[in-house]
Amino acid sequence: MVMNLRLLSTTLLLLFILPFGGNSQTKSQIRKTEKLFKNQGEIHFWFLLKKKADIKELTRAISIDHVKGDTVYAFANKRGLLRFFELGYARFELMDTPAQQYRKSLKKDKRKGQASVQVFDNYPTYPQYEQIMQQFATDHPAICKLVNLGTLPSGRKILALKITDSLSKRENEPQFLYTSTMHGDETAGYPLMLKLADEILNGYNVNPRLTQLVNQMEIWINPLANPDGTYHGGNNSVASATRYNANNVDLNRNYPDTQDGPHPDGESYQPETKIFMAFADSMDFVMSANFHGGTEVTNFPWDTWQIRPADEAWWTTESVRFADSARAHAPANYFTDILGYPNLPGVTQGFDWYEVNGGRQDYMNWYKNCREFTVELSDTKLIPENQIANHWSYLRESLLGYMEASLRGFRGTITDLCTGKPIRARVKILNHDKDSSHVYSSSVLGNYHRPVAAGNWQVEFSAPGYQSVILPAVSVLNNQPATIQNMGLQPLSPKASFSKKSSDICGREIQFKELSGSGVQWRWDFGDGTSSLEQNPTHSYNHSGTFTIQLKVTNCAGSDSVVAINAVTIHATENPVLIGDTSICGAVPHTLTGTSLSSVVWYNAATGGVALDTSNQFTTLPLVSTQTFYAQSIKSLAVPNIGPASNTFGAGGYFTSNAYHYQIFDVRKSFVLKSVRVYANTAGNRTIQLRNSQGVALMSKTISIPQGSSRVTLDFQVPVGTGLQLGLAGGQANNLYRNSGGASYPYSYDGIVQITGNSAGNPAFYYFFYDWEISARCESPRLPVVARVTNAPVPSVTASLAGNILCEGDTVRLSGVPNNALNPEVKWFEGAGILGSGAQLNVVLPVGSHTIFCTALSQDTCAALNPAVSNQITLTVNTKPAGPFIQLVNGMLVSGSGPVTWLLNGQVVSTNASDSLAPYASGVYTATMAVPGGCTSLPSTPVVVTGLKTDKSLSFGMWYSDNVLYTENQTGKPVTISVFGSNGQKVLEKEISTGTIRIALKPLPAGRYIVKAAGTDYAPVSFLRN
Repeated sequence: MVMNLRLLSTTLLLLFILPFGGNSQTKSQIRKTEKLFKNQGEIHFWFLLKKKADIKELTRAISIDHVKGDTVYAFANKRGLLRFFELGYARFELMDTPAQQYRKSLKKDKRKGQASVQVFDNYPTYPQYEQIMQQFATDHPAICKLVNLGTLPSGRKILALKITDSLSKRENEPQFLYTSTMHGDETAGYPLMLKLADEILNGYNVNPRLTQLVNQMEIWINPLANPDGTYHGGNNSVASATRYNANNVDLNRNYPDTQDGPHPDGESYQPETKIFMAFADSMDFVMSANFHGGTEVTNFPWDTWQIRPADEAWWTTESVRFADSARAHAPANYFTDILGYPNLPGVTQGFDWYEVNGGRQDYMNWYKNCREFTVELSDTKLIPENQIANHWSYLRESLLGYMEASLRGFRGTITDLCTGKPIRARVKILNHDKDSSHVYSSSVLGNYHRPVAAGNWQVEFSAPGYQSVILPAVSVLNNQPATIQNMGLQPLSPKASFSKKSSDICGREIQFKELSGSGVQWRWDFGDGTSSLEQNPTHSYNHSGTFTIQLKVTNCAGSDSVVAINAVTIHATENPVLIGDTSICGAVPHTLTGTSLSSVVWYNAATGGVALDTSNQFTTLPLVSTQTFYAQSIKSLAVPNIGPASNTFGAGGYFTSNAYHYQIFDVRKSFVLKSVRVYANTAGNRTIQLRNSQGVALMSKTISIPQGSSRVTLDFQVPVGTGLQLGLAGGQANNLYRNSGGASYPYSYDGIVQITGNSAGNPAFYYFFYDWEISARCESPRLPVVARVTNAPVPSVTASLAGNILCEGDTVRLSGVPNNALNPEVKWFEGAGILGSGAQLNVVLPVGSHTIFCTALSQDTCAALNPAVSNQITLTVNTKPAGPFIQLVNGMLVSGSGPVTWLLNGQVVSTNASDSLAPYASGVYTATMAVPGGCTSLPSTPVVVTGLKTDKSLSFGMWYSDNVLYTENQTGKPVTISVFGSNGQKVLEKEISTGTIRIALKPLPAGRYIVKAAGTDYAPVSFLRN
């Protein structure tokens, strides 16, 4: 057995041993411990055992890995080493960790740990591991499924392969589990499980033996149970693997123990532990094996005590079979490390080797009725990669042979003789079974599987509510397939009874479970006028109160009823009935009302925030804007004190250590720990701390405690959580009473708190704090209520103009609609004079400056009391200039003021300004003139034209503007246009068709011209070309 001792001797003072293990560490020990764990979470060491009886306490402090004579090889975290010192041990020698040994081996192995996802003779990276597992399922979808049992906080996963010929449904087959490497640096089983899965999957329908396993079993393989430990140094290598998980906890000391109860290691259940316990709860495993490393041995129950298992003969047979097969395929001296049972190489009963508390093996056997043993596969924990293939050849037959053992013994199905349905029943071998060695049939199919040694066995089949049946002789043949023994049980006349539980003490929902065991019909009356015919209903109550439950159970043998008076108390707090949404004018207080059967508390936020008031009516400070408040109903719970009422229940004494010790408890509903009772040997200050499961202080209080019995006020706000700690801070004199016997865990109040254990991991101990006084309450959701501030709706005034400037005579449109006003009445004012009313108003203002505003009178209370006044706008009305001078000259209208806009009878003749116009109809002609940046002029003095035929105006016309002559020909025939100079000579002639025609005159030189339209009576047009 290779240990590679690194003789870095850490020599510490041998301490005086006090009663009850109450030794204290020296300051030197504490300093050296701090230094030792500065950069690591665990150490590997060996020491000499003083006396064998010490193992019982040592195994609760450190992780004993191997015992050889008086030499103990172990691992420890920081807390464990300090406890090791307390037990009076002070000298030890550090050893290379398995990871350090492995890194040394890499220097001799040129492959340096490079992995391949196709070959299983090396260690994959973590991403490759996930890929390999997925590839198994992808390549063999008919018989293999990848299941993620749970994801760790690190993001790494606990993965398992389910291998069977019926993936979608349970069959009458034994469920079997292989799991490996729960100690992260014991890696031999990790690649071997990958290789085993590959062998079975690729051998299906090829190798008859492997095909039979898949067809007759439901196989589960979990190659890596502690990925955080194995890949402690990063996902790319196992070269820095650690035994412990990410929290430096030994997972194989973290399970409930048959002897020491929950939390035997003083640690909260780790994520990996919770995942595996939940997995085991969901299954009916018949057999399993848990692979480790560090020696070569099969280790069968029990680890926690010396009691021999009921199936000792069977365990011996299967353990010897496994070890013999391994030796038959391996070099000499393989699986010969331990002559543990008795003188059988490679086989031991756990306690015969050394005591382990909180191990997975005992948990599965005791709590899950599953036959699990522990197999140490290699002397070297983290075996070099060049040894993986060798170990597969050593162990292949052993692995397959142990699986086949689940197909031997006797098996069958158990059903209800009335209904034919499967039932969960106990199968017990009389005068043989003890300590949970019996098995149960599955409630899903009624199937059971009982591996047992060959012989004739007297078997009892029993289930609550059924007549038991005893078979005098069930024959089991050696190394033969399991004997089939089906059984039907006759229901008894049912005895009605039930249990109830609530997931939340302040909730309205109750889960009921009938316990008659043999009923086929059920009728529930929940005491609130509702009922159910379900077997195990979940009922939600509409209101709080106390309710009487009635249950009637019927089967083929008769019926029975039970009435449980006041069996259910609902503490749920009703939502407060709120009166809010009040509308108040201006900065004044609001009064908000909330009615409830419980107390009402007012807050300024939906969560957190500040409690503002604790009455049914809450009056706010003056508010200037709308604000939302929140009200909540709160009901105090009458909770009795928790924990032992005093220290008189068992042996004990005053604890003189200055180490940190504590009680461990779980909280389902937050509460205030108001006070506890303590017993002090001496008066003085003590610091009491509330810590989470990781030892991080949540609250701390230093208190002067008198000598004797006293009640200490804490007022700690305790959150929901598991593994919480209430302890006395280390580094100070203690001298508080601690019971060393007589404790009876758990101490609890359902739905709120459960004290589960202590830091020593000893179920008889109880530390320091008695008779916990707690205060808890139920709370409704916080509901919003609005205090609405309504100010007068203020209108905003705007003005709409026809153009960019406001001129005399123009109409302006005023708008002033207020927001959020109810049917507003709007009035318009200039100074004290009223202009009119309406949300919109058209007005013509005289020349000058005008300041205008409006008022809005809303129909709601706030605005009606105080009409709102708008903003003011100023409008300037500009004067129009005098009109241009026009006259009639030689039949032409001529402007003496430049281009103008011509109008006939007030209607614009053309929008194009010109300095002349040939009248084309009788009427009153005027002209206006645009002023750049100003108002259009007033109309000119009118010129009256008479004697023209008005119908011509409908057929032909022409006018001049900006070097262009425009004609409008509606005569129905071409017209010839002639242009004459001032000397009478024709300078241009053009025939135009019908419609509007443009004739460019720009080429003509400057001067006065006359235009005539031949064939019409239209008067000649005169224009000046500049």
